[in-house]
Amino acid sequence: MNSLINSFVPESVKTLIRSWRERHIVPEICNLSIAQMGVDAGSVPWVKLSDGTRFYGFLPSNTQRQLYRKFQKKIAHIQEDCFAVVTDIISRYLVPRSLPGETVFRPSRYSPLRDPLNDFNLTQERKTELATIFRPKKGETYVDVGAYLGYGTMRIAQLVGSDGQVVAFESDPKVLALLKRNIKENQIDNVTIIPKAAAGSGGEGFFYQNEGTANSLRNDVLTNLGYEDLAKIKVDITTVDSVMNELSIAQADTINITVNGGEYDALQGMQKLIKNSDKIKITLAGWYYLPNKMRVADVVEPLLQEWGFNVLKGRLGRVLAWKKPHPSLPQGMYQ
Repeated sequence: MNSLINSFVPESVKTLIRSWRERHIVPEICNLSIAQMGVDAGSVPWVKLSDGTRFYGFLPSNTQRQLYRKFQKKIAHIQEDCFAVVTDIISRYLVPRSLPGETVFRPSRYSPLRDPLNDFNLTQERKTELATIFRPKKGETYVDVGAYLGYGTMRIAQLVGSDGQVVAFESDPKVLALLKRNIKENQIDNVTIIPKAAAGSGGEGFFYQNEGTANSLRNDVLTNLGYEDLAKIKVDITTVDSVMNELSIAQADTINITVNGGEYDALQGMQKLIKNSDKIKITLAGWYYLPNKMRVADVVEPLLQEWGFNVLKGRLGRVLAWKKPHPSLPQGMYQ
């Protein structure tokens, strides 16, 4: 019904609604310290911050271009072709979706749910406590399953420092090329990129994709959303356990899983790592619906509890879990 109603709404009205919803990004853009920006010979837009950090990304979608033109007078210093990169810096680097609670350290009115911790009804005191616990520390090992362009991966790499390490999984060919470029151009040497999809077993498979949608190994997850004529991208599939074994990494401190409906399958492929890691924390996106009409969050919650975790499940499906008892978090405090 919503899609039917939406089809009768004029595009100009949709743009006004989107611009109102996104209005808080304008001061964020104005506060961003940008040194340079442009589009290279391969039509890849890039932005360089004053601290030297460079970001490569995608050209804006038609919807993003419409938003840019609505905000253009207030952000005239931003090139239209670089608008998507700029907004991704704000929503994926300054407040990575892989780091619950970053808006505790950097308050923002823009898109509150980009911070996973805002999916939970918690006091500010509890948010601060959880944000501190889930924030990577120097020397830690972080596994980022579904690293996308790597903006969040870059931020995590900074937090764990030269004595820490980040293992980043990404297999979409176009995204992977930009992820590699972002890591290389910024001379980040504590990130290991795994050009494969993480699941419960290894082999070859397909990402399913429709223009404007996220990739997923689960075509049924996307068809549940009403998408048809999905493109198939052949990818290599592996398990986190096999990769960590090859890298001789026995334990991890934090795992982020953002694979658009395949989170349960990815968990099945990292059981050894989880078992070996006494203080491990897990954050994952669980709002996609599976064929059994259950959300990913509802399926992984009992699994993680069975594996000895305290589990927090958000209103929309964000999941935070930690081995019990956590040294800084009394068992059952948030249950």
